[in-house]
Amino acid sequence: MWCARWRGRSMSSELAVPSQALRFVVVGALAATTHWLTAMLAMQWIVPLVANIVGFCCAFPVSFAGHFHWSFRGHGALWLHALPRFAAVALSSFAGNELLYAALLAWTPWHPGVSLFITLLVVAASTFALSRGWAFVKRH
Repeated sequence: MWCARWRGRSMSSELAVPSQALRFVVVGALAATTHWLTAMLAMQWIVPLVANIVGFCCAFPVSFAGHFHWSFRGHGALWLHALPRFAAVALSSFAGNELLYAALLAWTPWHPGVSLFITLLVVAASTFALSRGWAFVKRH
């Protein structure tokens, strides 16, 4: 019965997932680095949770451009359709990011930079799933 799960799927689309995931990790690492460095710099003048927002705002265009043009290349979606969907994914992921970050700041003795690094790693997996399955899907 294992063959039944392959019905309706092309082998090339199944094989594309690891390659796509690797590209997602590369772009995500670049965006996360932008987020983390910007937030750490902003923490020199503002509180960590607000600095996290600044980091997100700087990382968003890096993430969208990289995922649109490289991670999910060949998706067929127009950027005008993909941008609002990706923004919804990114904002919902950021809500989880901010909640987890606030919890780590409140309940652990960790440095804000360590807490933010852990938060960025935890949120990345859900962002991949939502981006691949919804944000960068061609509209009919």
